[in-house]
Amino acid sequence: MNMWYIVLIVFIGYVIIKFMLDRADLNDNISKRGGMRKVYSQLFEYFLCDDECEIISEKNDEIIILLRTDTSINRFRFLQLFGKLRIECIIKSSIVGEIKCNWEFPNNTDQELMINTITRDIDNKFKLNLFSNF
Repeated sequence: MNMWYIVLIVFIGYVIIKFMLDRADLNDNISKRGGMRKVYSQLFEYFLCDDECEIISEKNDEIIILLRTDTSINRFRFLQLFGKLRIECIIKSSIVGEIKCNWEFPNNTDQELMINTITRDIDNKFKLNLFSNF
């Protein structure tokens, strides 16, 4: 029975080390390509076009953008995963309350399609929350 514990511990250790090495390779690959802002230049150009937008955190595999307006605080987190980009959005609005959205796009997804999907989904949730408050 003790042999199974050793095998289990070795297996778990292998999985953890493999994940950490793969994650390091992913970060190196992103850096070699110029970072996330360069890899997804059209996407970040769109999200940073407003003067009120600011990058509050930037790592090789993660960028967080914050937009403050008179009526809302919008937070977008862009996270590079294995083979895909995950985008998380939290909007806290005095008009419609809180809106949360998440998207995952394969790395080769057209950035214009990403932008259209994100803006459409946020607009739909905004309208849904707005009408549910009446």
